[in-house]
Amino acid sequence: MSRNVERKKELVTQLSQELQQAASVILADFRGLTVEKDTLLRRKAREEQVHYRVVKNTLLKRAAKEAGIEGLDPHLEGPTAIAYSLVDPVATARVLHEFVEKEKVLSIKAGVLEGRLVTAEAVEGLAKLPPRPVLLAQVAGAFQAPLQQVASLFAAPLRNFLYGLKGLEEKRTQAG
Repeated sequence: MSRNVERKKELVTQLSQELQQAASVILADFRGLTVEKDTLLRRKAREEQVHYRVVKNTLLKRAAKEAGIEGLDPHLEGPTAIAYSLVDPVATARVLHEFVEKEKVLSIKAGVLEGRLVTAEAVEGLAKLPPRPVLLAQVAGAFQAPLQQVASLFAAPLRNFLYGLKGLEEKRTQAG
């Protein structure tokens, strides 16, 4: 077996493992992307712990098949780059969407979220979600608000009783 074939098999195996472990995967068409802009995208991706690489369509088809991901074949036409994150599923979408909005090059073809194929529009929707810490804060706030209301309701009778006593005391001190 030639070194090239061995190298391709290793690449497919590695790519398949990464696809299985990824929180989200996004396919993009990188036509029109200059080296300068590609470097900028890669730097931003690294900062957000997103992996970005250009892959041959045939190798990606094999890796997706090994990883158990179906439905990618129609999107594997023309130059294809993949971006994926092993940590945050939203980070991948956000990095690519912000780059597309700012630079007007690169187009999102499709994505894979939790093993299911999603459209480019779904990827855009995912990108517009707030970051994970903000979402967690919103959830905590949603839990906290009803608890504060319940605490206020339980404190209201005691508070009203104390206001009544204070009013009675003031009335008696004024009367003599």
